[in-house]
Amino acid sequence: MYLETPPLKKITRNVFSIVVGQGTSLLLNFLSIPLMARYLGVGDFGNFNYLLAISALLSKLVDFGLTPIVFRETSRNKNDYSFIHSAILLRLIMLVLVVVLFNITAALLQVSTIEILLCNMMMINVIISSKFQNIREILDIPFKVELKMHYPMAVAAFDNLLFLIFVLLAPQFGGGLNYFVTVYIISNIPGFLFIIFMLKRKFEFKLNLATQRISYLVKESLPIYGYVILITIFSQVDILFLKNFNSEYATGIYSAAMKLTIPFSILPSAIVATIFPIIVKNRGINDEQNRKTILISFKLLLLISATLALAGSFKASEIMTFIFGAQYHESGTPMILLFWAQVFLFYNYLALDLFTAFNRQSYTLFYGGIIVVTNVSFLLLLLPQSTYVGVGIAKLVSTFIGFLFLSLSAYKLKMSFKFLDIRIIGWIILAASSIYVASVLPLFPYLLITSIIILMYAKLLKYFSDEEILLLFKLFNKEKWGQKLIRK
Repeated sequence: MYLETPPLKKITRNVFSIVVGQGTSLLLNFLSIPLMARYLGVGDFGNFNYLLAISALLSKLVDFGLTPIVFRETSRNKNDYSFIHSAILLRLIMLVLVVVLFNITAALLQVSTIEILLCNMMMINVIISSKFQNIREILDIPFKVELKMHYPMAVAAFDNLLFLIFVLLAPQFGGGLNYFVTVYIISNIPGFLFIIFMLKRKFEFKLNLATQRISYLVKESLPIYGYVILITIFSQVDILFLKNFNSEYATGIYSAAMKLTIPFSILPSAIVATIFPIIVKNRGINDEQNRKTILISFKLLLLISATLALAGSFKASEIMTFIFGAQYHESGTPMILLFWAQVFLFYNYLALDLFTAFNRQSYTLFYGGIIVVTNVSFLLLLLPQSTYVGVGIAKLVSTFIGFLFLSLSAYKLKMSFKFLDIRIIGWIILAASSIYVASVLPLFPYLLITSIIILMYAKLLKYFSDEEILLLFKLFNKEKWGQKLIRK
């Protein structure tokens, strides 16, 4: 069994690759999605996201919760690809079943032919797209285990670059809803083919649709499968409710807020992709190192998510108008609510993967059930009176309740992820007060001053300990910079 701790240089390169790759993809999305929203207008932008929500929900029926288990088992033995082979076969079987059942159900419900066709087209992304996290996600696992994420990250960035090019060409082709659905699919094909090529070249990986691991994967993954379906319902049900029980306009306004906030979820996924195999390998061998790694990961995610929430809270409508255009100025309020929901979601995302690393994945199912029931209950209560604002409130409340459940569960299992202390609470209070005062400034000076305030208070209040600062800079081979920062 492979238990060797990877060298620091390899970890550093992997972290850097993920951060740069995810950051590049995030930037490209920030360029392409607002442009697409402007071309389509609020109504059709809402329709696009409605189709995306349906296909995303269907794709998670294909998921079967396999990825964390396959990642865990392959991390234990990096030369055994049998779990990957079986996972791909199982997901392909599920894809066929889900597509057939969807078409039958849609026909019975008399869904329009064009909506059925576009949803079927979207389902192609289950195989080829990294955004849908199905087959491509499984194919990325050897790169994750070997800490060579620069390949998948570069390919994902290329996918997003190609989509941006298609978006820029939209006026030349009279790009409407059908055009954007088509290019959303086509932009993923070159990257998918390149990943297949690199797997064979770097790992001598040959696709073998084996069945020997399927029963084990099904047994281990069922609790996570339930969670995956529930969390997808949680993430998409607000769009479905708005479209079917309110209006296309409200769907478009809320979708713009989602498109600005949700992409930041790549940040906890980047951290998990790096620390997960290390946590699994060190479990029972170097638990103290695991504790330090987990602690600094939570503190880093809180710093990032709280910064985004604080910066967005006092200039929300102005930010949305600048990015998406004047027609989306009402998206400011749901954007604030979703950014604060992200603070709890960042914690929840990392905590759930740690539960899996410690073979406690059954808790993920309970968590999924709690947040879905809470979210739907508040949606039914608030949607008729508050439209997209009520939807944002429902999301915030349900993520907070999920945070409480995971925190109490971790304490019960004696694996508490305690990282909050008086310094961090003081940092949040002081930063919020100062950023509020700075909000009288124009947008760009405000964003610059906000960044300075965040870092200044983090330094003054010692948000990170000296040991943690050295570890962070060490990850990027800049330990001397960390030592200079400590001495100042």
